[in-house]
Amino acid sequence: MDAIDPTRGFLKDVKRIVIKGQRLMMMGTADEIVNAPEKSPVFMEDLPEAEQGHSAGLFNLGNTCYMNSTVQCLHSVPELKSALIEYPQSGRSNDLDQSSHLLTVATRDLFSELDKNVKPVAPMQFWMVLRKKYPQFGQLHNGSFMQQDAEECWTQILYTLSQILFSFIISVGMES
Repeated sequence: MDAIDPTRGFLKDVKRIVIKGQRLMMMGTADEIVNAPEKSPVFMEDLPEAEQGHSAGLFNLGNTCYMNSTVQCLHSVPELKSALIEYPQSGRSNDLDQSSHLLTVATRDLFSELDKNVKPVAPMQFWMVLRKKYPQFGQLHNGSFMQQDAEECWTQILYTLSQILFSFIISVGMES
């Protein structure tokens, strides 16, 4: 039993492949072959900057890729962005420390900068506040900032934002 040539995606000589008594399960369909798309795909990176439809990236400030990737992931969460927009500049809860409030404000401001720009943004203020709140992200080794873990950064930022924003939502009576 011969089938179409293997270069076209089909078996050529089924008798040589199947051993007597062995089961062969064929998957797929023998309907028509799918045609190539009429229009070639266009990749985002090939579009002009104005048409790419995404926000700016972040400059690496020296081993800050862990922080940049965390910020970019968080920036893609619409519910978080909405909650941060509602968070006031001076609205600090007495139950929470000033560094948590400052990190929340810095996150909100950085998200705003990312939304306004198509060119990379330097997250300097955010990075300084993050290092003040969590000193492990400011550790030096031979005069350079050490590499850090993105998951640890994610956990610390999310913990802080969840505490501050939850407290804010409760204090103003907003719905979650």
